[in-house]
Amino acid sequence: MKTRRMATVAVMAAALLASLPARAATTNEVDIAALVAAVDAGLSETNGWTLTSIGTYADSSLLFNAQGDSLLSKVYDAPIIGVVVSNRCSTLEPARVMCVFAGNTERELGRFPVVEKINKQKQQELMFADAGVNRIRFQMTTGSSGNWGIGAIWVITANPADAPANPQVSHNGGDWCRLSWENGEGTVSNRVDTFLVERGIGDDVLLSTDFETFSAGGNVVRMDASLPGIDASLTGTNVYAQANTNGICRVGKGDELGIIRYDGPMSYAGVNLSMTAMRYPGDKADTLIAYEQDGGTNTIATLTLTDEFAKYTVDLSKDKEGKNTPGGVAILIGYHTAKNNHRILIDSLEIVRTNTIVTTTSPVDSRWIPADSGVVSFSTKDHEIGLVPKSEYRFEVRAQNADGLVSDPSAVDVVLGSPPGFRFILR
Repeated sequence: MKTRRMATVAVMAAALLASLPARAATTNEVDIAALVAAVDAGLSETNGWTLTSIGTYADSSLLFNAQGDSLLSKVYDAPIIGVVVSNRCSTLEPARVMCVFAGNTERELGRFPVVEKINKQKQQELMFADAGVNRIRFQMTTGSSGNWGIGAIWVITANPADAPANPQVSHNGGDWCRLSWENGEGTVSNRVDTFLVERGIGDDVLLSTDFETFSAGGNVVRMDASLPGIDASLTGTNVYAQANTNGICRVGKGDELGIIRYDGPMSYAGVNLSMTAMRYPGDKADTLIAYEQDGGTNTIATLTLTDEFAKYTVDLSKDKEGKNTPGGVAILIGYHTAKNNHRILIDSLEIVRTNTIVTTTSPVDSRWIPADSGVVSFSTKDHEIGLVPKSEYRFEVRAQNADGLVSDPSAVDVVLGSPPGFRFILR
């Protein structure tokens, strides 16, 4: 292995920024030492950057020795508009030239001129403001000779637009309202979209199984730890495929503990468990639904099972004392402490979160508005939008900066009041 030494390449930030076009931008210095260290360690990835067949020079710059050598950047949050690189070249007339490509594609964004002095680093820049990419790749063109090295990298990204702050709606009547917000520095215009909001109730199925993989074929098959063919969130202790059945799960063995364990979501708000179950013939009728915490259990509900399959539904959001079930805890089905026969048979199991579903129609109005300084107001009445009294609307406001970048929306919802009416005063 070659002996490599680390070197520091110092470039004044003021000089770097002075070389850039007069526009809002952020200079992101790349940790070249981490890239070199990754090469030394034989790694192909570090800090989100991907290295392919790259070596290093003695001055700790990255060595591109063949056309297949490449360096793929991490994904940046804002569009990349240029790059500044400290380059070196092994010959004054290389057959291969260092290029910058758009991500993993073959779209070339630019190529660096040949460095005048052999094996001497020189700061070079490429600007590609309209590339529309968040990831770039350094790689040489085809050719038979000429090595390149990179000793420092600065990735230039356009400054994203700041989303408008503090959106507020005031209304005085059912067919109009006024919207206001605060623009960040650099905002040149705002886009306002107005949506009619509709709310409903819907179910998000977190887990559903009919235990169709539990086919015993006349044999009692034990399914401990993992439950084959079912969601990875389910595990068990003394869980069996019931003999002479297809798709029937038995929990428990005689007087031994039987559990199905569900590793649940980070919130149990609105979550219900439904299962089609019955008691094992001749066994005790009760079974527990509980959650596991700090080595113990808290009962959510006690079910009294019948001698035939029936559907049972349990709200998992609270325990039997009315306390909220902590997020992320495991739900236990069939847990019991007494050594009695509490076996249960389960034909199907489903865990569902009931959500309030918010849907919006296509915008009833969309428009760009020039941005003033400070607070900008927008009256739906002024723009003749036909708002419906007692309906809910969502207003989304985006900001656009001088780079043409548009921010994420800031949203505010409002339920309109009744339209103005008459007031009668009796004397």
